[in-house]
Amino acid sequence: MKLYIAILIAIAMAGCGGRSATPPPQSAWQTFEASDASFQIDFPGAPETWVTDFESPAYGKTTVQHVSVTFSTMTYGVSYNDYPRMLSETEEKTELDNTKTVPGLIESSKVKIGNTTAVQVVSNNWGLYQVGLYFIHDSRRLYSIQIGGPQDPREDKATVDLFFDSFTLDETPTGPQK
Repeated sequence: MKLYIAILIAIAMAGCGGRSATPPPQSAWQTFEASDASFQIDFPGAPETWVTDFESPAYGKTTVQHVSVTFSTMTYGVSYNDYPRMLSETEEKTELDNTKTVPGLIESSKVKIGNTTAVQVVSNNWGLYQVGLYFIHDSRRLYSIQIGGPQDPREDKATVDLFFDSFTLDETPTGPQK
C-alpha cells in the first residue's frame, strides 16, 4: 500500500507550481473508462495511463495500473492492481489497515462506495496533502483513488465530491466467489 501513496506523491510533485488549484467547470471534465470496463471516473482533463510492476513479499508479483491527470497544482489519480490470488477476509482487512500507516496521517475513516466499504485517508507529508480512498473489490482487486497537491483538497469539497462521486464500479465479479 505504501507504494501507491509514494507514487501519487511523486506524481503530485510535478504539479506543485504557484498556479491556482481551481479546477475546470464540471462540464469540462472528461470521463475515463478502464480498458477492461471495470470502472469509470471523471477527470478534470485527459488523463495519462501507465503501468508499474510491484513485488509484494506477501502476495508475489503484481502489475499496477495508473491513471492520472494534473490540473493546476492538484493531481487526480486512480491506481489499481489484481492480487495474484483471492484474499481472505483477514488479508483484505490487513491490506486496508495498512492505509493507516501513511506518513503524515491526519485522519482515517470508513466510507461506502456503492456496496463496498472503503477507507478514506487524509495525509500531509512533506507539504503535500492527499485524500485517498482505498478498497478491495471481489477479494481480488485493490483500488486507490486520490487527490493530492500543495493545498488540502478538502478545502474544495465540491471538487473532491465531484471526483470521488463520479467513480462507478462494474459490480461484475472479477474472479471466483468465496
